[in-house]
Amino acid sequence: MICFKKKHKRIFRYLIAALLFQLFSSTLSGVNLNLSKDQTIDILNSKGITNKKLHNKVKAVVEKKSKNSLKNNKNIQVLKNKEKTVDIQSKIEKLFFMMPNFEEDEDIKRNLFKSKPYKIESYASEKVKQFGYSMFSRPVNVDQAPHNIPVNDNYVLGPGDSINVYLWGKVEDHVELTVDRQGKVIFPKIGQIYLSGLKFKDVKRVIKDKLNKMFVNFDLTITLGKLRSVRVYILGDVQTPGAYNISSLSTVFNALYIAGGPTKMGTLRNIKFIKNGKIISKIDLYKYLIKGNMKHDPTLEEDCTIFVPPIGNVVKISGLVKRPAIYEIKDNTTIDDLVKLAGGLTIRTYYKRMQVLRVENGEYMKVMDLAFKDYKGLKKKIKKTKIKNGDQVYVFPITNTIRNYVTVKGNISRAGDYELTEKFTLRELIEQAEGILPGTYKERVDIFRFSDTGEREIIPVNLREEPSFELAEWDYIRIYSKKDIYGIKEVSINGAVKKSGKYNLYENMRLSDLIFLAKPDDFAELKQVEIHRRLLSGEQEKVEINYEDIMKYKGSEKNITLKPMDEVYIKRKKAPRIKAVISGEVKYPGTYVITEGERISSLIERAGGYTKEAFLQGAVFTRKYQEGQRAVQDQTLIRDEEKKLIYEQKLVGRLPENIDINNKILDAQKKSLDILRKQMDNVKNRIIISLEKINDRKKSEYNLKIKHGDRLNIPSTPATVRVIGGVQSPSTMLYISGRKIDYYLEKAGGFTPYAEIDRVFVFKSDGSVKRNVKDIDLGDLVYVPERVIVPFDIMMAIKETLSVFKTISEGIISIVVINTFVNSL
Repeated sequence: MICFKKKHKRIFRYLIAALLFQLFSSTLSGVNLNLSKDQTIDILNSKGITNKKLHNKVKAVVEKKSKNSLKNNKNIQVLKNKEKTVDIQSKIEKLFFMMPNFEEDEDIKRNLFKSKPYKIESYASEKVKQFGYSMFSRPVNVDQAPHNIPVNDNYVLGPGDSINVYLWGKVEDHVELTVDRQGKVIFPKIGQIYLSGLKFKDVKRVIKDKLNKMFVNFDLTITLGKLRSVRVYILGDVQTPGAYNISSLSTVFNALYIAGGPTKMGTLRNIKFIKNGKIISKIDLYKYLIKGNMKHDPTLEEDCTIFVPPIGNVVKISGLVKRPAIYEIKDNTTIDDLVKLAGGLTIRTYYKRMQVLRVENGEYMKVMDLAFKDYKGLKKKIKKTKIKNGDQVYVFPITNTIRNYVTVKGNISRAGDYELTEKFTLRELIEQAEGILPGTYKERVDIFRFSDTGEREIIPVNLREEPSFELAEWDYIRIYSKKDIYGIKEVSINGAVKKSGKYNLYENMRLSDLIFLAKPDDFAELKQVEIHRRLLSGEQEKVEINYEDIMKYKGSEKNITLKPMDEVYIKRKKAPRIKAVISGEVKYPGTYVITEGERISSLIERAGGYTKEAFLQGAVFTRKYQEGQRAVQDQTLIRDEEKKLIYEQKLVGRLPENIDINNKILDAQKKSLDILRKQMDNVKNRIIISLEKINDRKKSEYNLKIKHGDRLNIPSTPATVRVIGGVQSPSTMLYISGRKIDYYLEKAGGFTPYAEIDRVFVFKSDGSVKRNVKDIDLGDLVYVPERVIVPFDIMMAIKETLSVFKTISEGIISIVVINTFVNSL
């Protein structure tokens, strides 16, 4: 790795560039491209040039050639020029055809060149669910089966059931009996009584007959206690098929609920209840789910089977029915039956049309429209129209269009929509809307009406002359106020008032009214109130009025009536109080009220003069809005150093090796800049002054006039000098009178190897910045900038240069390829 100075690096790079360019030019001059269209496009695509970019580049080359051709042949006749233009245009169109915009092509493929449509948007995309299956979506535990529901008289007792027998009269007793496996119970003092297979209503009779043989004058009551469980087999297309022990009071529906219900491939309308190998009944759950009919929900018996076969024929109904869904249907089902399953039609159903999408011969789907004249025709026809397995029925909604109304807006009591009755007039509409409001512009009411083309047309109507203008459906009537037509009239007032600005011009509004609203302040000069008025000729007229005369007599002729656009201006007698702040080493620091024309020297005198510790050189005078000189050298220097730091950070980041010393230099520069920024932030808006010169000569240029908000701070005398930046030991050291800058630099350890010794800055106490000075005063800050060392790598320079020329060569090759491509057309 070799180190060069900056100018040597640039010269070396230029030599490499010249050598490579000469080599590249000689090589490229012998290139002869003879490529096909496909080869050309492949080459350009490999270079990162998309078809869209190629399209734009070819167009630009053709247009440039056409312009050059026309320039070089100025004597060609106009006719030939036109032919040339036509030929160029056809060539461009040919290129467009060969290299189309592929984004547009995809859109065309998706929309224009479909060979066949593939769906009906109206209802095929509408999602509905299969009806009934959601009833079984919540899982149930077997233990949750019903046990405490009332038992009817037809309940058949069996092994495991228990009964409670209550006796009263001459015999009082309570006996709990359980039917054993042989179907009997053991009654005390009586013996065995067989109850299995008996209906509950017969149990009382059997037991009482037995007791009558031993007891007289008694009565009894029998209730069921703990009920037995029955074993049930649930099979077929159910969620969890298997054998279940369920309460003997359970029904088929209870059992299905415990098993999770049928799957969506299982039927709800043909569930088989089997006992001893025979089908006892076929259950249609639709009767229970739709009508709540429990008659077809038999009670379970021991060792019975519930079998759910596969689902039968299904159809889909969607649109404006109360319960759109997919329904299982039976044979010979009509559309009317399907509509009833779906809960019927809604109030917003369109009664003149239905649509059926049907699978035809297992090959395709076709659309069938059913048209009706009215609701009666619909009911009659759908009762006769049968549906098939897989049909999709769509019930259309009525249009969203609202009919038979007009709309009125604007300067009217009750704006809104109103019913359009027969021969409804503008006058009747206004009466129904409770009349127009005051200030209505009656010379024109606009009626926006739909024309035959479907667009709105405007019909102006004079309300005074045509109040009986007849309205039409969907008319939009706009009633204007005079403000809408003439605009809001305004006047303005500015100057010595508390509420300046624009005010609405009310009828008969006078000058005194406006001034009262604006509230003059304490410094208002009311003897010379100016009114600026714009005349019809476009000229401006100014009128001066003594407002104090108007205040004495309100009816004065001077209290003129204002006109639109009048501008009133009230002068101010004198400026408000000026305040300034003096702080630091003076006897009486604080905020002072300043008289007009008062200067810095006067402010210092009023503050009692300086204390013994006052450091006049470091006085800081700041002003919010500066008009005089400003110490900007410090800010400019800091900005330059910040830019330099950013550049050097990027430079170090690009180095092939991480040079630790450069990172340390960057850290030191950041710390130094932070110190400088902090010092400058404390003296923003500072104006450089010299109190020593002000003391020597009152008429000194530094003895500025005080303005409102000025601040003067006189610090105490420092005893130090600070050195930061490119020195071995940045520090603050004791000031010694007469010592030069070299002394303080040496005390700080001298320069680092990376210090820019020809750019040493001194920030003086008065706010000025000096460069390469020798004299140092109290409170000065010495700043030594540093630079990073960037090694120069010959191989890296050659590599970067080759990379640049590779990019250039690819660009030139692309241009040659495109030109060859265009010339071949």
